[in-house]
Amino acid sequence: MKILMLSSDDKAFNKNSAVRSRLLEYSSLFDDLRVLIYTRRKDLVKPEQISDRLVLYPIQTVFKPAYVWLAFMSAAKILKNGGPWRITSQDPFETG
Repeated sequence: MKILMLSSDDKAFNKNSAVRSRLLEYSSLFDDLRVLIYTRRKDLVKPEQISDRLVLYPIQTVFKPAYVWLAFMSAAKILKNGGPWRITSQDPFETG
């Protein structure tokens, strides 16, 4: 099963964070886990492949409402990789 997750917890880009460890554990349950994460443009993080099943994608903007459009465009590119995808979000209000 392929999962696309929307998140705003940018601690996932920190190698020693509990968030990253949790995502790595989640990825062991699925064939593919892609996580789109809202980050501030000043953080300048790059997409990062953590394992063969987990990839983190920063959605960087200074104007937070633009996250919706940028996440949509990034998600569209990921979803074109075929197969049935399941989409989940951190919460139904901010990222949902």
